[in-house]
Amino acid sequence: MAGTSHCCANNPGLELYCGNNSLNRLASAYGRLGLYNEAVATINRAIELEPKVAEHRATLGQIQLELGLLGQAEQSRNGSGQAFENAGHERRRR
Repeated sequence: MAGTSHCCANNPGLELYCGNNSLNRLASAYGRLGLYNEAVATINRAIELEPKVAEHRATLGQIQLELGLLGQAEQSRNGSGQAFENAGHERRRR
């Protein structure tokens, strides 16, 4: 399935096969690699598919922080609640 993750981001409909959590992990990986356009597009797709999943908004907020978009990151944080805080603590431990 690792080989199919990238195709999920580029082919709507395959998310059912890969799962939206895969999109979240893919967005995080893109962010760690500095591929921020891809990261934002991928996590926005996950949010579109599952708007109530706080983890997606936390990931978006983390990417926005890395880009220096503090105001937008705050909005994402407000949309994700505690999940954003947990993502920040986990990131600092790495």
